[in-house]
Amino acid sequence: MHSNITNAYATAFLKSLDKNNGQSRTELFEKLAQRAHRHGHSKLLPAISRAILRGESTFTPTITYATEKDRTIHQENCREKASSLTNGEVIEKIDTTLVGGWRIESKSRLVDTSYRLALINLYKSLTSQHG
Repeated sequence: MHSNITNAYATAFLKSLDKNNGQSRTELFEKLAQRAHRHGHSKLLPAISRAILRGESTFTPTITYATEKDRTIHQENCREKASSLTNGEVIEKIDTTLVGGWRIESKSRLVDTSYRLALINLYKSLTSQHG
């Protein structure tokens, strides 16, 4: 029974990595831990962490471009970077929420040059100076 719950949390976490809206892995895991705590599953967190690591070891690297133009401009460079992270298949996709630029995600590594991340970091920097 616990392994089903553990795997469900791990699967949800791995899926959320693809849709993280600029959140760091730490922020996403903290949300998962809070949810587990609310549902009385805090003791499962070590097993959930192990399941996430197992799941990441089979994670196919993904190159995400903001636009087709970004793909055209950066594809060769991105494929070269992604090939250093894996010896197999690479997924390529377009995500307009990146605003501009690209990102490569593989296992526990993330290379993010998206405008979205730059804008989020700028916003955090400006608001923390006045907060």
